[in-house]
Amino acid sequence: LGRLIDRLESNGWLRRESDAVDRRAKRIFLTEAVEPAMKDLRTVAAEVRRDALGELSSAEQERFVDTLLSVKTNLSRADNGNQGYGVKNGARNRAKNGAKDGARNAAKIGVRKQART
Repeated sequence: LGRLIDRLESNGWLRRESDAVDRRAKRIFLTEAVEPAMKDLRTVAAEVRRDALGELSSAEQERFVDTLLSVKTNLSRADNGNQGYGVKNGARNRAKNGAKDGARNAAKIGVRKQART
């Protein structure tokens, strides 16, 4: 992340300022030089959104956005420790357990295939 910020700063797209309260912290601000790129990104995002949602009715689009907001809220709560492990540890534990389950299932499938042949 640091290298990316360094490149953006060297391109003149952002500037760093020392935090008034915490001397260890730097605050990052976009500069006016990034505005044309941001305008292009907003245009492309609107086109992608239009393509992605084009076949959905207004009601379906609204339901979709509501669902995404619910997912965002759930992840935010999990990240704040309100739901057990949190996002990082919970995902890591689920992935680890899923990998074990997947290996067990693959082994079972392999046994079934061998038994058939």
